[in-house]
Amino acid sequence: MNIYEIGRNSYWTGRINVISDDAGAPAGWTRTALPELAIGEYARWRGAWKVTTLVPEYIGQVFDDTTQRREISAVNNAARLIKTQRITAQLVSRGQI
Repeated sequence: MNIYEIGRNSYWTGRINVISDDAGAPAGWTRTALPELAIGEYARWRGAWKVTTLVPEYIGQVFDDTTQRREISAVNNAARLIKTQRITAQLVSRGQI
């Protein structure tokens, strides 16, 4: 079964996920199918999907310190991994490994 994400601005985010028929939808998601949308139309959640031509406002995600630290840590870990892979590739190309 498809579920659809409702953004903080009450508009469909464009994300769809698949869950089993007996599973519940997590908070911020709905099992209610989207209506047909034409170009320039948007789905807005008001207890049910409503079609609108009003362009959705962007509401940026607010990060707390913990989330920011986690994001920075993930970037640092990825950077270390890339550096390690480059060094390994250089050693292999030189025949040192």
